[in-house]
Amino acid sequence: TAAAAGSNQTSITGNLTNTTTAPINVVYSITASSGTAPNNCTSTFNLTVTVNPSPSVTFSPASQTICSGDTTALVTLSSTTPGVTFSWTAATVLGITGIINSSTPGTTTIPVQTLTNSTNAPINVIYSATATTASGATCLGATSDYTIIVNPKPAIENQTITICNNQSFTINPI
Repeated sequence: TAAAAGSNQTSITGNLTNTTTAPINVVYSITASSGTAPNNCTSTFNLTVTVNPSPSVTFSPASQTICSGDTTALVTLSSTTPGVTFSWTAATVLGITGIINSSTPGTTTIPVQTLTNSTNAPINVIYSATATTASGATCLGATSDYTIIVNPKPAIENQTITICNNQSFTINPI
């Protein structure tokens, strides 16, 4: 969306939105004049504004659910906008160990991790990633979240009981 034409303007303003995945040029044709009619002088020049897209993040695989103590799959970050860099962070989550909390600049993956859930309930580990355009104006995209669900593993202690021949028994694992 560009600013409308007008006369006697001292500045050009606008809020430009690019809904594509590539930079777009918006060209303003500006005519300046001095003096009054019939002796006014004019000149015309162009102003080109390059509007970079807001990059987004796509994750592969799309989601993961693992059991406590298992390793995650490698998560690849990509974007339909060319020439972007990525960064990501993960919050520390109570009840989960093994989380790698942040990326190094320019990384394109969330690495394989061994996540352990010390509780009796599933826990979500959320990674927040952003893409940034690397050429022209630096444009930061919206934050996208990736969730890995870590299910607890049941823990049943070994037990020993003694019975006599032909007697039944009942055990309730805890």
